[in-house]
Amino acid sequence: MPNSDSWIKEFRRQIKVSCGSGWQVSNDRGNMRLLYGSKETGRTSINLPFSWQENQWFEAFKFIEQGAEVFKENDGKIPLKTCFLYTKQSSSERVLDWERALINYRKEREDIGEKTWKTKHLPVLEGIIFYMTKAKCKPDKSRTLFKKLFNEYRHGRNNQLVGWPSNKLTQKRHMRLAFNKFLDYCCNYEDFPSCWRPEYGNFQDKREEENISRNKRIGYPLTDSQIGRLVDNFADNPTAQKWKFAVQLLALYGLRPEELNHLVIRYGDDKPKLWCTYQKANSRIKERQLVP
Repeated sequence: MPNSDSWIKEFRRQIKVSCGSGWQVSNDRGNMRLLYGSKETGRTSINLPFSWQENQWFEAFKFIEQGAEVFKENDGKIPLKTCFLYTKQSSSERVLDWERALINYRKEREDIGEKTWKTKHLPVLEGIIFYMTKAKCKPDKSRTLFKKLFNEYRHGRNNQLVGWPSNKLTQKRHMRLAFNKFLDYCCNYEDFPSCWRPEYGNFQDKREEENISRNKRIGYPLTDSQIGRLVDNFADNPTAQKWKFAVQLLALYGLRPEELNHLVIRYGDDKPKLWCTYQKANSRIKERQLVP
């Protein structure tokens, strides 16, 4: 299996060669974080507008290189955050085309009927476009956008409604689903930074939580994006990487945790194939070949 973390080593090596010692990058909950300094002089850090993904490291490296140059030119007298703020403002590569993303999303989701689209999706998506293209103070991440949209946004006929009615839990649930699905699409297919990925479970209304707790709990499988975030956030050490590999196996082959202890490789047609020899007590199947 190829080393999926090779880009991280190259990323850090390029920073060390170009910017010098004292500059480091790390994974901060799926986003890139830049650190500068040492134990003796103290360290300072800032968040970068890039997600911790292989397809963004080179662009992030150029961004860090420019900001570090500004920092060095001023002998460290200007705060690190200010130096990179200037770099961010001068870069036109990070402009996100929300309107184009909405058009592409509608083409992708042709399975949504026109009536459902207009009543359950479009009211939320129009609010997102308003805040991200027309509002004076634009949100900087999905959580901020969600709070503004569901508490401050004016909608309805003649914009007479402010926020979504707190007593209509079903409607709020539909609105939240539309919000989550659109932002997931933007991050997965439009290459938006992961700071725009919705934080599932963190936006739920308290009364909605109480209502759900009275009923039977229903489990839902993790989405591909949730599994992706889980895998990306394992630490860069041998123990964490073993757990990361275990999660990847569970997700790829649909395994139960116990079945990880019963995996074997067998050769057929001169090719290695993965088999699981675990047998449930009430099952006649003793073993099976695993298929992704």
